[in-house]
Amino acid sequence: PAPPTFRLTGVITGTTAFFVAVTARSSDGLSVFSGSVDPTTNKYLVKVPAGTYQLSVSYLAALSAGPSISTFQDPVPVPVNADSVRDIVVTPTVTHRVSGTISPLDSRFSQAFVIFGPKDLTTASTFAFTGLATLKADGTYAVQLSDGTFSVILGLSTEDASRVTTVVLGSVTVNGADVAADFTVPAFANLSGTVLMADRSPVPKGSTVIGIEGNPFLIRNTTGLPLFSFGSGAIDGASGAYQLTLTTGHTYTVGVDLGLPPEDKPQSGGNFTFLLQTNTQLNGDSTQDIMVPQIPGTVVISGRVIDSTGAPVANVSIDASTAEVSGVSMGTFSRSTTTDANGNYRLVVLSGTNY
Repeated sequence: PAPPTFRLTGVITGTTAFFVAVTARSSDGLSVFSGSVDPTTNKYLVKVPAGTYQLSVSYLAALSAGPSISTFQDPVPVPVNADSVRDIVVTPTVTHRVSGTISPLDSRFSQAFVIFGPKDLTTASTFAFTGLATLKADGTYAVQLSDGTFSVILGLSTEDASRVTTVVLGSVTVNGADVAADFTVPAFANLSGTVLMADRSPVPKGSTVIGIEGNPFLIRNTTGLPLFSFGSGAIDGASGAYQLTLTTGHTYTVGVDLGLPPEDKPQSGGNFTFLLQTNTQLNGDSTQDIMVPQIPGTVVISGRVIDSTGAPVANVSIDASTAEVSGVSMGTFSRSTTTDANGNYRLVVLSGTNY
């Protein structure tokens, strides 16, 4: 049975910034709950089970040098055993201007932006950027950041987002003053070819070829994720053709993210991902055709969600995922659905284990 949940509410004051969200982290650090903030009243709401929580507020300051998200942690833990109220007074974070030039920009991409994130994600439960700047045509950028050390990630995209590439450029440290930081973009190369289904059917709409620095199967059981370079390229449904742009000199795992339609509503489309080779290095443009392995049959995971009184709970999100798809080496599958009015759910998933 699902544990009872309580409403944790309050008003946020102390700064005129735009409040993005409030997060409640359990005292053991294992559970995190997010809630929304009403922009007209600055009142927040987080629904949590009984426990003691540390609250933090993410807010976006009105800054001229590009948007940055700051986080304020309420110093007082909040015990919750019933609906509770905790007002939060935010002490604004002091920020400094970080600016410079990123070059050379690649003409294959029409959109470029730079993300500033945590220096080390291996201790973070989720990735949340702290600064974002769009590059100007001459490669210059500016953003406001608080004191700390940040990874600098360049994001590149075609206008239709059919190709996306990110690369970690380095890091920058802010310590009580404005910082000038220029970065050099490494060379890129294209990996292209054709993706063929095992039964010669058309490739499902929305499928992509992906390149991930390192091997995600070796890091999936670690806490958080390390920062890595990444690329994705859309697969043409009619011809199966794809093009992927990756950084030269880096080692990538190449794979295919195959979008599968829902078996029945309200299920989401399934995501079947398989990896091909784990030590791909590009020193120039290369060609590689890809054969999709035989997709295994389906099985059904079903059940019912009730609360502590035995009453059914409707509209609960149920997510199923596995990294052990039957007959597929280094394959993953995921799909989600919601419970109906009687608390029942039904998920049609690919045959596998340890969902």
